[in-house]
Amino acid sequence: MHKFELGDTVKDKITGEQGVVMVRAHYYTGCVHYGFQPEDRNKEGEVRNWVWADEVRVEKIAVTRIVLDPRNETETVTNGPQPKGPSF
Repeated sequence: MHKFELGDTVKDKITGEQGVVMVRAHYYTGCVHYGFQPEDRNKEGEVRNWVWADEVRVEKIAVTRIVLDPRNETETVTNGPQPKGPSF
């Protein structure tokens, strides 16, 4: 069980940055970091880079999760898990 799930909307308690959890990294030393995509854009209107924060700095700020389903057959999946990956 993880403190936060992928798709949760979270906030960094120190910087105030907030966004949707896209990745969770478990380090050999026991640290857990979360990478989240900020919801706002930079001054040029471009999507900003992910923010990384240690688990103790992160708090959940939304009840619902954002769910992306790559198995949706109406869309072409161009990345992520592939049903017919390479075999050796």
